[in-house]
Amino acid sequence: MIMNMDKSKDVNGNGAPGNVNPNVPSNIYLLNVAFYSFALFALGQMFVAVWIARSEAMIGDSSAMVIDSLTYLFNSYAERIKNLSLSTDDDDHLTEREKELKRLGRTRQRLLLEIAPPLCSVLTLIGLTIYIIKDALDTLARTDFESGEGDGSSSYSDPNVGIMFFFSGLNLALDILNVTCFARAKHAFGFAVIDEDRHRYMLAYDGSLHNVYADSLRVRSEINLSDDDPEEEAINVAQGQNYSSITNESNDTHLQINREKTFKEVNLNMCSAYTHVFADTLRSTAVLLAAGISYTFKVGAPAVVDAVAALAVSLIILMSLGPLLRGIFHAWRQLRRLSEIEGNIMFSNITR
Repeated sequence: MIMNMDKSKDVNGNGAPGNVNPNVPSNIYLLNVAFYSFALFALGQMFVAVWIARSEAMIGDSSAMVIDSLTYLFNSYAERIKNLSLSTDDDDHLTEREKELKRLGRTRQRLLLEIAPPLCSVLTLIGLTIYIIKDALDTLARTDFESGEGDGSSSYSDPNVGIMFFFSGLNLALDILNVTCFARAKHAFGFAVIDEDRHRYMLAYDGSLHNVYADSLRVRSEINLSDDDPEEEAINVAQGQNYSSITNESNDTHLQINREKTFKEVNLNMCSAYTHVFADTLRSTAVLLAAGISYTFKVGAPAVVDAVAALAVSLIILMSLGPLLRGIFHAWRQLRRLSEIEGNIMFSNITR
């Protein structure tokens, strides 16, 4: 048996036969590259920050990178689990109602995996950002007090500008490497929180957004929850895009399962991962600029310049979480819709 090592084709959700572009890295490949690169760099930088540079800024950045790498690992696991294909042979002995219940369970699992990792990521990033803001404000207040005293005792606590500059440059190069990987997957500017173009044909889903093989399949492993909008549903009916449901015998519990290109599927795991890459790029740029300005123009103490840059970056990071929070809310609404459908099916079973 020959193992396929191609990064775009993997039996565990990384690839699928018929991928329109086999050279496009899969989501899991992107997450693995981000995890290993960030984890190794964070451990090395933490050692230097604690034992050599004695820089609180570098320690904070290393801690953030550890959180980032753990987030990538969690995201990779979630992507791998939710993209596992269902075997058509397993459904041969099931009734249509049992198949529908299986699709409901599959959809619930996918939604939970879309919500849990990004939610933990958002909460952790918010907590870390609040800590960085508080530490930066304390640094500015402490610097003002020491300047008023004029005893020169703050020189020992200033970070080593040379080491900060060197590791910030390496960190920025690492971020460029990861952004380049995202660019190869056609996501240099991030992932859409709500994906408008991907179908729920999970038997052919390969972990990337570049698969047309699934469009030719009529076997679904999930249900479509996009029928919340009556106008959208009416358009789909007029275009003849509805599949009949297992509950045809009961008009009250009829499920509209649509095959449509505009299905709004959340892609929160990848959006969460890219948010962390973007946040780390901002942190690296801020530390690099702070060290460069402080060293070149002698503008203020290094600690002051670093604290001001940290405040600016923290505000940008908090604003960048908006789309991710919107996607989490969208997934939560789909989960509520799923519970309503399950209730209708259970009620139909009781009344039959």
